Amino acid sequence: MEANHGEPDLLQLRYRGEPWKLLVCCILLNRTRRSQGVDRVAEELFRRWPTPRTLADAPHLPLVRLLTPLGFQRRRALSLRRFAEDWTWLGALYQGTTPAASTELRAMHGVGDYAFDAYRLLVLGDLSVPPRDKELLRWWRWRMTSLSKGDPREAGMVRGYV
Repeated sequence: MEANHGEPDLLQLRYRGEPWKLLVCCILLNRTRRSQGVDRVAEELFRRWPTPRTLADAPHLPLVRLLTPLGFQRRRALSLRRFAEDWTWLGALYQGTTPAASTELRAMHGVGDYAFDAYRLLVLGDLSVPPRDKELLRWWRWRMTSLSKGDPREAGMVRGYV
């Protein structure tokens, strides 16, 4: 799928302004195809549990039921609740600002290479290293090409576009 101006349509792009939601989307997409209904599950999840704290406190069974179409629902529910707890703690540590430190993010439950690459590219605007995931790499290539063509939306290395 392509968004505006040939930009690949990553689910994470919808949530780049809310980094914790972007990372939740990465957890939902792990070992899952987007066509399995990830967009619908993400929308419903954020409607029911709109903050990291409410997700951390989400009742297990309703969360498992929501995640069932994606598979690995029990493990994914635990992972999401632990991640939300970690994010809540990290938010208190950073006093509500977006963390840039990779050590803290990498230590969070559910944040592996894929989630960290998405965060690095789409939240921090760091294009210095190509991501490993094929969909993120497709977006990274599109972005690098648009920058080299002098895309009027951005001059220089990102920070603010993403």
